[in-house]
Amino acid sequence: MKTIEYKSITGKVKDVDESKRIVTGFFTSTGTLDSDGDIFAENAFKKTISEQGPTAKNRIWHLWMHDTFSPINKPFALNEEKEGVYFETVFPKNPIADMVLSLYAAGASPEHSVGFITMEEGTEKNARIIKQVKMLEGSTVLWGANENTPFTGIKSEQHAKERIEV
Repeated sequence: MKTIEYKSITGKVKDVDESKRIVTGFFTSTGTLDSDGDIFAENAFKKTISEQGPTAKNRIWHLWMHDTFSPINKPFALNEEKEGVYFETVFPKNPIADMVLSLYAAGASPEHSVGFITMEEGTEKNARIIKQVKMLEGSTVLWGANENTPFTGIKSEQHAKERIEV
């Protein structure tokens, strides 16, 4: 039986615009060794995002602290880029989203994490190489295992639409 794993990364606040309530960032990074001795290979998330992401079945959630009782929303943009898994999520008006958004806006630099099931892996130079995953969710968390992926900001709705249309 496969188990759910969690990988976290550190983020930095670059831009805050609370009025639009759209948060952008990376749930995880690609090609970097984390504090657990793991590396996500390039394209490890490609299949799951194409099958379960916002343009497909839309079953991947953005949560607070990996807690299914603390959902924020489903990301409206989710892509595996060279740097890692990029997300854009609208934070609706509710107590959980308000609290998490206030942390970003205050410059507290919450970190990000991904909940996944490993589908394929290997080993190289004392590191586990995670080659393919089934992504269940991305979370905003307090502490992460990987500091190589930034929180890119709270962007205007127009910026988010322009990025999707590119």
